[in-house]
Amino acid sequence: MFNIALVPIGFGVGVISGLLGIGGGLILIPVLLATAASQYTVAQMTGLAAAQTLAAGVAATWVHFRRKNMALPLLAFIAPSAMAGAYAGGWLSARLPQTTLLALIIVVQSTNLVLFWQKKQRDHDDTPFNLDAIPKFKLCIASVGIGVLGGLFGLGGAIFLIPLLHARWQMPMNRAVGTAAGLVFVTAIAACASKLVENLILPLPGLVLAISAAAGAYLGARFSRRLPANALKIGLTGVMLWGIFQAGFALIAH
Repeated sequence: MFNIALVPIGFGVGVISGLLGIGGGLILIPVLLATAASQYTVAQMTGLAAAQTLAAGVAATWVHFRRKNMALPLLAFIAPSAMAGAYAGGWLSARLPQTTLLALIIVVQSTNLVLFWQKKQRDHDDTPFNLDAIPKFKLCIASVGIGVLGGLFGLGGAIFLIPLLHARWQMPMNRAVGTAAGLVFVTAIAACASKLVENLILPLPGLVLAISAAAGAYLGARFSRRLPANALKIGLTGVMLWGIFQAGFALIAH
């Protein structure tokens, strides 16, 4: 079922995705819960989120790649495990009850929010940073879990990766955003493939969301460099809180 409101929704979510380097699924799903809960199941919403995330990830990744704002060796190392996890998560999303998916969104986002702010973070991106200091094996293991969560909810996984890179391992915020944008692209490919197999991506709504999100993400990514690190952190925190509130409201309604 097509809803014309998907055009501005996709564009708006895309802009935020490009600005913050995230896929946008945890923004899109709460918006759909608030505006189109009667039209789509939660599982279908995760499929639409996967389509939107892939389109936004392509646009944002291109911008960050041209700016050389990505830790490419690190991304190449974790991409295979994240994609495998994302495919498994997409398969699992078709088999979990709606209330379970909503509860998982709340738990995951609440945990992520605490982790994001519990450690001292780097506020200046001009401070020297050693990429080799990141324990790549631990990050590879974490990327499997990030992929599973991304596949479950139709996300790219950036909203989980950014707190790890920035808050835990002290990567400068703008570079963490650029690297996470690359992860969004590769994991969204696997998530979309899995959700297509499970018939969770509705063709027309998915296409409309993808096109509008790609345009918004390209615009957002171009402006992301102009935002200070603190503004990016506050924006990401707002996204997390919005997702927790809307998922909680929908869970109560169920």
